[in-house]
Amino acid sequence: MRKLIILENTSYQKKKLIHHKINNKFPIEYIVDEAIEADVDYIYLASQFESDFGDTLKGKVSLLTPYDCISLKDEVVNNTKDEDVILIVRANTPLLTKNIIAELFDDHERNRYEISMPNMKKEAIRDGLRPVAFVLNGTTLKEAFNADEACLFHLTDFIRKSFYSGFIIGETEIADKDSLLLVNDFVDLEKATRLMNRRINTGHMLNGVIIENIDNVVIEKGVKIGKSTVIESGTRIYGDTIIGENCRIGFNTKIIDSKIYDNVDIESSYIEKSIVERYTNIGPYARLRPNAHLKENVHIGNFVEVKNSTVGEGTKAGHLTYIGDSDLGKDINIGCGVVFVNYDGKFKHRSVVDDRAFIGSNANIVAPVHVEEDGYVAAGSTITSDVLKGNLAIERAERKDVDGYVEKKRERDAKRSKDLGK
Repeated sequence: MRKLIILENTSYQKKKLIHHKINNKFPIEYIVDEAIEADVDYIYLASQFESDFGDTLKGKVSLLTPYDCISLKDEVVNNTKDEDVILIVRANTPLLTKNIIAELFDDHERNRYEISMPNMKKEAIRDGLRPVAFVLNGTTLKEAFNADEACLFHLTDFIRKSFYSGFIIGETEIADKDSLLLVNDFVDLEKATRLMNRRINTGHMLNGVIIENIDNVVIEKGVKIGKSTVIESGTRIYGDTIIGENCRIGFNTKIIDSKIYDNVDIESSYIEKSIVERYTNIGPYARLRPNAHLKENVHIGNFVEVKNSTVGEGTKAGHLTYIGDSDLGKDINIGCGVVFVNYDGKFKHRSVVDDRAFIGSNANIVAPVHVEEDGYVAAGSTITSDVLKGNLAIERAERKDVDGYVEKKRERDAKRSKDLGK
């Protein structure tokens, strides 16, 4: 059985380093995910801090926090068989890959080592150097805990002593030196972030995605992007996001946990937990908040915000509009400055606008309102009741002209200025 123990360093600075996300994931998440893909049977995280990772590692690892020698011995050593193989890595090694993890196990078992280390000869241990990782047999792990050092954080001392004790110690040569990078300071963190970013983006490009600036596009591991999609500079794509083929994700766009269908064009916009169907175009400077669903051929223009709403096929909202808690049908025109007023101070309410309706500029739709098919709302109207099919709704104050107002105002202002001595 193959087991992995991740050791979280005890220093405060190291704690801050491994709790700083790389491409929207904790460094430890990368190690855990790669280990799972490498078919490791059990994964333990040993830390002297309470876990700050929330639910990100839930169901993936056994958390030994706060770490102490007794709990680690009870949880790991006592449940380890002599024939088990244990890989021990530091938590500040986020660039380890599934292939390297598998290679460390395979090489250790193939050569029947009792202790093995990547890219470090046993003489280096004798001279006091600390390896990035160890691979141990179950019997060797138990001997380490029975030694005076007792704790895995002092395992280097045990292995140094083992050099003189007849253990079979080996080196596993790893060609990709960057994958063994230890993040010991914020300079290392920047380097690890850059290397991880390039690794992820290169994978997408090899699969047919066009990334215009590999070092200025950030894509979280696990995001799926279709062939011939163009990702422009400054874009950030995070979470459980799927992007189809032949899309353009324009300059400085941010997408989180969203599904983007084929042939979508997005320019400099923010999209979160939303669905965008084919041939829709968005932006610049638009925002889709959670539960926005844009059907095919929708146009969402500059400074338009959509939240918890469905926008039907062919509907257009060109500029300066808020669509909240609403269900819009097909081929609707939403004019400039329209607000779907959805909140009464305590409760949210929904509005419905049916196919081919027209909402004039600067109108307020005060929910709950139903605008039926082919209903027209005149510009500047505040609508508080339903609009029937084919009707025009106008709701404005009556216009009043005041004759000679400007001249009277000038005279009044001049008199006031004189009284004030100005």
